[in-house]
Amino acid sequence: MPSLFPSPFPNLPDFNSLLVLGPYHASASIYLSLSLLSDHEGEPIIISPSRSTLLQALQAFNDSWLATNSGAGKISEKLAKVSMFYPPSPTHLCLFLSMLHANLTKESDTGAAFLHPKTTRALPPSLLVLLEPSSYFLSSSSSESPYTLSSYLNLIARVFASIAGLKRNSAQ
Repeated sequence: MPSLFPSPFPNLPDFNSLLVLGPYHASASIYLSLSLLSDHEGEPIIISPSRSTLLQALQAFNDSWLATNSGAGKISEKLAKVSMFYPPSPTHLCLFLSMLHANLTKESDTGAAFLHPKTTRALPPSLLVLLEPSSYFLSSSSSESPYTLSSYLNLIARVFASIAGLKRNSAQ
């Protein structure tokens, strides 16, 4: 069962989509990915607007369970299946999502088609975690930001549309 904490903490109920709002620890997305890999195939994807911000938060949290167990064979094998991407702007995120697809055909059926290893998955992602999407739209001054609330809602709608497209293509 999925969880935002290491075992034996409480599990989340089954979900199709999940919104976690409010303060949570920096490694929650990693625990969610690890716990989901225990029950499902596929490769979780974590998307964050800033690699440096995420690394700083993980270092500041200093998760003792991850520090102790991440090098263990079973945990390390699961962590290797988790992909992290850092598109720096909403435009980059939309481009990444438009390129993301699962190659469900046999290798002989693909012919000479170019399949990029970062955006082509053997299976659709079992989990897509979008960390702090609002940070794409925050700036030090409201007059500097070209984005509006509708820009934010449009981005979230594109994320859900991409996920629906991946699910639809994998069901065929």
